[in-house]
Amino acid sequence: MRTTMLLALGLAVPLSAAIELRQVSHGEFTLPQVENSYFRVTLAPESGGRIISWHDKIRDCEMLHCKLPLSKDGKVSVGGLLDDRAELTFMPYECISRKNNQRVTIRMSAENDQKFRVSKALVFQADSPVVEVQYQFANHGHEVVSGFAYGQRGMVLPGGVDKVTTDCRYFLPTTHALRRLQGFTLKNYDGQETPELRTKLWTAVAAPWAGFLHLPSRQGLAVSFADDAYRGFYVWKPAIDVPTFEWSFTDIPAGHRRETSLHLIQVNDLIGLCHASPELLAQMDWRYVEDELEVTTTLQPLSDSRPTRLLTTVEQIGAKLKRNSTLELADAGMKELRTSLAAPGVGLFLITQQVFAGDVLLAQWRDVAALGDVPTAPVLNMAWRASRENEVIPGWQAPPADVVDVGPQAQERRFAVVQPTGSPQDPGNSFAEVDKLIVEMARNEVESRELVIYPLGLVDAGQAELLGGEAVHARLLLERQHRIDARDSGGGIRLARILYPCTEDFTLPGPVSLWLILGERGGCPVGEHTLTVRVTVDGRSVEVPVLVRVRDVGLPIRPLISLESEGYPYWFPHDRKPEKIKAWLENMTGHQVDFFQEFGRNLEARVAGTNRSLAQDLKANPDRYQDGATLPPLDFSIYDDLFDIGINLGMVRFKTCYYNLEGPDAVRLHYFSEGYKYVRSKGFQRKDIFLKLLDEQPADKFPLMVRQALLFKEIGYRPFSTFHQLFGRREQMELLGPVFEMFQGGFTTRAQRTALVRDGLLKPDAIVLLYTGYGTCWQPYEVQAGHGWRAAYLEHEMFHNHEYFRGNRPGANIIWFDQEAGLPRDSVGHEGLRDGMEAANLIALYRQWRRLLGDRPEHRELLADCDRILESIFTGPDACFPTGVTTERGIDMETLDAMVPREQFHRAQRRALDLLERIRPAALAAIPAVSSIRWDDLMLFAGGRSTSRVVCAPGVDSAMVDVFWQELARRIKAPAAMLRDPALPAALEIMLHLNPDCPSTYTIMPAGDGTRVDITAQTPERLLLAIQNWQNTMDLEGFWP
Repeated sequence: MRTTMLLALGLAVPLSAAIELRQVSHGEFTLPQVENSYFRVTLAPESGGRIISWHDKIRDCEMLHCKLPLSKDGKVSVGGLLDDRAELTFMPYECISRKNNQRVTIRMSAENDQKFRVSKALVFQADSPVVEVQYQFANHGHEVVSGFAYGQRGMVLPGGVDKVTTDCRYFLPTTHALRRLQGFTLKNYDGQETPELRTKLWTAVAAPWAGFLHLPSRQGLAVSFADDAYRGFYVWKPAIDVPTFEWSFTDIPAGHRRETSLHLIQVNDLIGLCHASPELLAQMDWRYVEDELEVTTTLQPLSDSRPTRLLTTVEQIGAKLKRNSTLELADAGMKELRTSLAAPGVGLFLITQQVFAGDVLLAQWRDVAALGDVPTAPVLNMAWRASRENEVIPGWQAPPADVVDVGPQAQERRFAVVQPTGSPQDPGNSFAEVDKLIVEMARNEVESRELVIYPLGLVDAGQAELLGGEAVHARLLLERQHRIDARDSGGGIRLARILYPCTEDFTLPGPVSLWLILGERGGCPVGEHTLTVRVTVDGRSVEVPVLVRVRDVGLPIRPLISLESEGYPYWFPHDRKPEKIKAWLENMTGHQVDFFQEFGRNLEARVAGTNRSLAQDLKANPDRYQDGATLPPLDFSIYDDLFDIGINLGMVRFKTCYYNLEGPDAVRLHYFSEGYKYVRSKGFQRKDIFLKLLDEQPADKFPLMVRQALLFKEIGYRPFSTFHQLFGRREQMELLGPVFEMFQGGFTTRAQRTALVRDGLLKPDAIVLLYTGYGTCWQPYEVQAGHGWRAAYLEHEMFHNHEYFRGNRPGANIIWFDQEAGLPRDSVGHEGLRDGMEAANLIALYRQWRRLLGDRPEHRELLADCDRILESIFTGPDACFPTGVTTERGIDMETLDAMVPREQFHRAQRRALDLLERIRPAALAAIPAVSSIRWDDLMLFAGGRSTSRVVCAPGVDSAMVDVFWQELARRIKAPAAMLRDPALPAALEIMLHLNPDCPSTYTIMPAGDGTRVDITAQTPERLLLAIQNWQNTMDLEGFWP
């Protein structure tokens, strides 16, 4: 063992110990600002109660990314430091400030709509780079607060850099080691895998601190947590120029409060961190040299307590080796300390350092050295600095008692069948007894109604059954709630509301919900149908009669407002069994999802003529893929089963994505090009094939995104991405509008959209949509049903729901599935999503028919009357949903509030049915003049006559011609004779082929400069499938569904 002590550059110590508190002006804002010899910190109490500027005076650099508008209408969305998240991000905080000798204290407080109150005091000292933040969180609401709803977000740019690069480094002590993660990539600097950081929120931490430094300038920020309130750390994904720097705390149950504190520490003159506390910063690094483990340490005291001794211990994990080294620190100045200890070159070595002041332990930290390609392991346990408990809030009141309006018979039998009558925003629950249920629906619509079995005394068990209802495909489902612990993903504690067949008894310790589901996509007979729901509890029964009115109207043959829901079929637990694949995809399409997601896992397509994936061939034959080489054709037929079943069930739109700031190389472009050809060959129209680029990028990335979009547009994809308030920023639309063809989240108002189209800044056929960024199976019905109604009001073409099934996560964000059977279970949230999207499509169908009927004099009075019905859903004194315009960050945003009583949803749906029923006679009369069938630019039928003919190639049974037209006639509910007239000339020829060597189950290929389409299949059965799937992807307009 050898020990050396070297003088190191210490922290630059300011000469002045003064501290100032001032008020500075910024447009309409007056902001408190604190300045001492280390920093100048500015806060914005009225914009989320956050720090918006931290100017390091030692390095003369700004450490935070935050742009505060001049107007109070334009509050900050994200940015700065100590953003308390959720609704608190946008809220004004009360604020008082005080200066007392060498200390400044700024106190702020706010409470959100869920009655979660955040109080914080920021304490600044005159001669210190440390800011103490004392928090009190008080949950006056009635639900647990957890996950990202409870923590702080920041956007830090250490060293004052313009954007985060690999020169930046995150320092995070975890259960495996002290991780030193590169900025931008979030990869461990030494290439070591980090299995403990695969959760969204990094909860596998082993010390209550984290740091973020810019190595060239030796500057950055550390945060130190005082107790076990700290739960985990989070950085919002790699490849972001200005990523987040945030953390989350442990749960606070309803009616409880918790106090905790943290310290924000400006770091100067250190190139790393192994420890951060208000008393001490430390940097420790190790390397293995000549059979010795060399440990280098730098200490930077921040308080009056000065280190006098450093003890270093190295232990080999799983072996008996243990070495100690003690350094006496006689000089009170900063020291760089080196210790070298003999160690074998293979294994895991636990390095522990302890710093003492006399006999008092000041600090301790640990790291693990992994030598000889040995992976790290979870050998470190969390060491809290202190432990505290949640406290009950004195005087807190439980939610108001339920208001249950029932009759004497229900009281006598000790239970009632009721329905919710209030709004989800009401402080308590209200219910009314159901004596009869009336449901109105379109022929091919699915509707759901909740019936609550409410015990009015002590009862034991109940049963429920349906009597009748076969004609409307009635089924009764029982809601069960499952606790989801999604805190590792930031989602907190949730209750998934999952629906099961009501085939067993259920206990009644409290209210139990039954869900009556009526209808199916295949259609129900028009007219009135009756059925009965019988509920029996402890031998006493009640029957609820149900009247179902099926109107002579229907949903569009193909959705006009589509739904993407992040479900990746190749991830589903189906084991490639056709019956399981079908069950999953039926569940998706049964909830109105019509987007197929992705080709499959990365580069899994086969090199044509081999059984090797592209990824395998790249590794085995790298010379084949050199610049300028002719790349081999690819075979995507390994996904035939997924695509064939999905398209057959109605997944008629397709999305893939490219998430990389680096442009795609030739091999990657080739992969996407071959994939596009495959998707086209399965029957997708050009207008229905999309590619998502990056995600939620800052404006300075837009030129790069445009360059990438143009590459993919050359292949044929329609590029899109996620934006915020984009339509309100014309200078950005001038760049993006001519190139991008779908805008997820960029919408502001319909008037702004119209103006952008008028001025050539938005394509008339661009797809516009809103989206969610949270889960589904735990969401209330109203939240999920509101998405469709909002899309209908704003006249959008689509909605994106996050999410259906992604990454094999059976938790907070997905459809629930039976792990043993590998089959999906519905949830209340997904039922609401479907109900809302179907209603939106009813309204979209009316708008389509209104356009087709045009401005003919004979229809003006009818259409004016229908327009009034449509308007009454969204505006006026009898509107079903409150609507209006709000201002966010200075930009007008149209809104619809779906937090209304359930009956208002049903009333709105009945009005949508009224619209179509009123317009039906005129629509039926107009069919010959306005109907059309087209695929891409190819017209199969228009103006009441066929413009195409079907021909069988040699070897194909001529009866397949009749099959083609019969299948098409079935879709449009018209006689096949209407569609075909052999005597008329045909502009388009459809040729049917059989070829057992077809590279896919079937292919659909335009040919002859738009005069022919060749449909080729391996077998007659697959030829029928090809016909059905191709017709599913067509636009069938002007037919009564």
